[in-house]
Parts: sequence; structure tokens; C-alpha cells
Amino acid sequence: MTRDSATNNRRKRANFNMRTLSEETILEPSPLTAVIDHGMPSSVIVRLASQAEIARMREAPFPEKKKWFQNKCSMIKYDRRNDGHIQIRAEKERILQDSMETIMSLRQERLHMEWKFVIEDGGEEEMSRHEIDVAQEWYALVMSGLCDLNMGLWRSSKRKDQTGLLINPWSGIAHKLDDLKYFRFMGRIMGKAVFDGHAIPNLINSYLYKFIVGCPLNLGDLRKFDRKYYTTIQKLDEADDLGALHLNFTVTEEAPSGEKKSMELVPGGKYIKVTMENLADYKKKLVSYILYKRIRPQLNELLRGIYEVIPRPLLSSLNVMKLKP
Repeated sequence: MTRDSATNNRRKRANFNMRTLSEETILEPSPLTAVIDHGMPSSVIVRLASQAEIARMREAPFPEKKKWFQNKCSMIKYDRRNDGHIQIRAEKERILQDSMETIMSLRQERLHMEWKFVIEDGGEEEMSRHEIDVAQEWYALVMSGLCDLNMGLWRSSKRKDQTGLLINPWSGIAHKLDDLKYFRFMGRIMGKAVFDGHAIPNLINSYLYKFIVGCPLNLGDLRKFDRKYYTTIQKLDEADDLGALHLNFTVTEEAPSGEKKSMELVPGGKYIKVTMENLADYKKKLVSYILYKRIRPQLNELLRGIYEVIPRPLLSSLNVMKLKP
């Protein structure tokens, strides 16, 4: 194995944690923004940090940002000595089902208590290892289970130039419209991992981090998502005659059954032809649909779960605003 290929493999096995969110969200100017807000009451957020403080932290060096972030999280943590802990007990062979049943039954404030994990293997507890090791195993097993392609929640790219899993827009078919609870559960897991400082397997495409910290989207994110799609859209600017391409404000989707459906980018989009005058708006609507709107229900629940643990404004401090001129 060459040094370059070994480096690439290490990158693919990288962990999802606070540093990941900070380093993967450097962005360029863009009009495409998805703002999704859930979680704590605004009165609690105001007590934690002012907008000016959060804005200053966005530009702070990572060590300072990390210390500040952990301090803010500690302000909403429950004291184990006074408030006890939550036991997450799961049979190893049923770790996904058992864990989801427990965690999704918790009220929001209990997400900030300490979690103690008990993994049973054949009815016997794994007691010989340190609590931190058991916690790391639990996170790894649950995240791997949720991201298993056979679950139908996520899908892999068919392109070699794309890494990381993508939300499956057809996940509701596999789970009879009960898929959204899995995304909310996964959000709680990801939020809790960052909240408590655990590193968990980083399996998803990095453009999704921008939603978590509230970054705008841009064409560069489409390049990460699908380089071929990105190149095709870029070439529209060079077309001599857009009319000859017979484009309108729709996009064709292929369902798992093989059925093709025409989806309108705007109401009445099938009647709106793409011209040089509306090309910029067409590209904006198309990129927004591809990266966000087609997976909005699933993404909404994923973010809802994360923000139930960590207030969105605190996560926005990880938004590294290095705008290119």
C-alpha cells in the first residue's frame, strides 16, 4: 500500500467529533442556506451565550473554541453526584432496538444526564472493561447499525470520487414511513457524543455537517455530492442555446422500483422553460433540491435529535467563516 492510499484510508476511518464539525465547514459565499431550528427554549440559550460571544468564537483558534464549547455544555449537564445517571442497557445482538427504545423514551432534560452503558452478551454483562471502553463500543455498534446499508436509511455513492454515506430519500419505503424516528434517534446519539466528548465513527458525507452548524450551501458542496452533476450544471453557462436543451424547472427522480418521477423545483415548474434570464435561479433551485429538499424530512429529524442535546447556537460557533474574496 502506498503512503497516499494509506492516508486516504485513514481519512475514511476518521471520527466524528467536535474537531470534525469545525474543520469540515469552511465555506464560500453562497445564497443557499437551510435554517432548521429545534431544541432548547430561547431563554436557556440566551443565558448560555450571547450572539456576540458566539460570533467571536467562530473566529477563535480551535483549542480556545473547544474549551469554550465544553464549558458551555457543562453549564447544562446534570451533576451525577446529585442527579444520578441514566443506564442504557442493551443486549449485544439487539443493541440498536434496545438502545433506541430507551433513548427515545427520555425527556429532553435527561439527555444531559450522564449515561452509563451496559452491554449484555448472551445475558451476561461485559463487566471487565472500563466504562469509557464500553461507551466507545456502544457508540460504534449503534452508529454502524444505523448506517448499515441494509437498514435503508442511508445509501452509498456509486461514484469513486465521493466518500461518506448519503441520506436515502426513499428511506420511508424500507420502514413504512417509520424511518424518521431512526433519524431523530441518530441525531440524539451524534449530539450526545459531541456533548460528552466521545469520538464516534464518521460515516456520513461531510457536506451534511454544514446543516449541523448552520453553514450556507454552495456549488462546492454539490461537487462533493456528485462531481458529474456539478460539471453538468457548470457547463450550462457555456451553452450557446439553452432552448435546444429543452430544460424546465423539474428534475427526474428514479424510485427504487425503477419508476421515474418528475419533481417540480417550483410550483408549476414543468411549464417554466430555462432561459439565460432565469438560469441562475434554476441552478440555485436545482442544487437546493438535490442537497436539501429531497431529504428534508429525514434531515429535519436528524437535526432535531442533535439540537435536543446541544443548542443550535452553540454548534454554530463551530462554523468557520473563512469567506473567499
